Amino acid sequence: MKQIYACPYQEEALVLKSLLESAGITVELLSGGKLDFNPLFDVEINGCLLRVPDEFEADALVLVADYRRTRTDAAAKAATLAKPLTKPLGNAGRATNAADQFAAPAADADGTLAAATIAGLCRVAELAARQAVAHRRALHAIPEAGLDLPDTVAYIRAALQAAGLQPRDCGHGLIADVGAKGPLIAIRADMDGLPMAEATGLAFASRRPGFMHACGHDAHSGALLAVAEQFASRPPEGYRLRFIFQAGEEGFFGARHMIDNGCLDGLSAIVGAHVGDLSEELGPGQAGFMAGPMMAASDRFEASFTGSGGHGSAPHQTVDPIPALAQFVMAAQVIRSRQPDQRHPLVLSICQVAGGSAFNIIPDRASCLGTARTFAAADQALLRHSLEKAGHGLAAAYGLTFQLNWMDGYPALVNDAAATGQVRAAVEAAFGPGGTRLMTAPSMGGEDFAYYLQQVPGCFWFLNTQNPAAGIVHPNHHSHFTVDEALLPRLMLGNLAGAAALAAAAIRG
Repeated sequence: MKQIYACPYQEEALVLKSLLESAGITVELLSGGKLDFNPLFDVEINGCLLRVPDEFEADALVLVADYRRTRTDAAAKAATLAKPLTKPLGNAGRATNAADQFAAPAADADGTLAAATIAGLCRVAELAARQAVAHRRALHAIPEAGLDLPDTVAYIRAALQAAGLQPRDCGHGLIADVGAKGPLIAIRADMDGLPMAEATGLAFASRRPGFMHACGHDAHSGALLAVAEQFASRPPEGYRLRFIFQAGEEGFFGARHMIDNGCLDGLSAIVGAHVGDLSEELGPGQAGFMAGPMMAASDRFEASFTGSGGHGSAPHQTVDPIPALAQFVMAAQVIRSRQPDQRHPLVLSICQVAGGSAFNIIPDRASCLGTARTFAAADQALLRHSLEKAGHGLAAAYGLTFQLNWMDGYPALVNDAAATGQVRAAVEAAFGPGGTRLMTAPSMGGEDFAYYLQQVPGCFWFLNTQNPAAGIVHPNHHSHFTVDEALLPRLMLGNLAGAAALAAAAIRG
């Protein structure tokens, strides 16, 4: 076995171990003694040595070198971005004493966070920038979909434990708490990827064919993990934080599993964010907020017509379901444009049509799959009833049978107005003038963070992580989707400022 790298941080060793093993290289991880000094916590760090089989030495060294180069470049970009975040603080400046970084959230007379509190949180985001990038890249390479994310959960658990935290299993995910007293505020990150092939060409691209982090959940989890590491040895004063790592956001109702297993127990409030390009109103690096309904209820449906198939040359001997399905697809467009109140935001889309197996065979059955996005329960009921009525009418006219299978999805995400105002004010103070925007149009996308907001006050917000100059322009769920890693400090800072603002509000009562 050849020693190839000495890691001053165990977390970095875990990242590299995952990277090398995903390339098929066996890795031996050994304690290397005290290799480095951490000025933040005034303690020495126990390092780790990486060893690999002799025949893989050259390949491993290339991978490690690539990792170190990209990590250094990203950390430099992140630090460059993070420093201007303190400019709006005037004479407050940046926090220079480690104890100041984690002080109880002080608020001004009008309830906004004090400049010194914001300065300390800016410093935390700076310090966490390097690890946020490293964690994001490690998670990006091992995407898993659904509720069962064994490798992702194992990675996050190991990093939390290495930092001295005690993560607890909760509804297919993990939660970890820091702090001794005061109101308990949660920050949530989702962990799951998508069942789609990646085409980014990134050095740390998915090593699992058919799976990809195409919605930024790797960034959410990587950033929150880096924040948790910062708070592990010096927890916040005057309030407590709960870090929620959730599986199954992409259609698997992961939030409900977390709630059923107690992730909201004792909480005063919750905050969460989503990266990517989720609103045309936001520019790169800008945070978007919306009080009240912000994201739509996301229901699914399958509509099917059944008749009697036969040879394509003798349609008179069949009861063909395809013409009825074609008219049903067109009827759905008329339903959307004529029946609901046109002042209400809603979407009715048919996205998949299926029927037949060959050019000369009339099928017995033809079907379609679609989605309905609404904010009002009345609109949701109207769309469902109208589709039922149209389908049964067409079936009767064509001599077919019709079935509509309606699958309730996530409810509309409704932000608490007071919490949203508090979080936005804190993020605006942290980002500086123009760093946030009060959006006017809600998103028609769905998000199971809605379930948390049905139980406790909170705020969900968007962060545009595109960078056109760097070619980072693709939307979420695209095979070329990625995020500008230089904006990860903003993701961390926004959630931290939001959590501190919610804590300050809870302390004020």
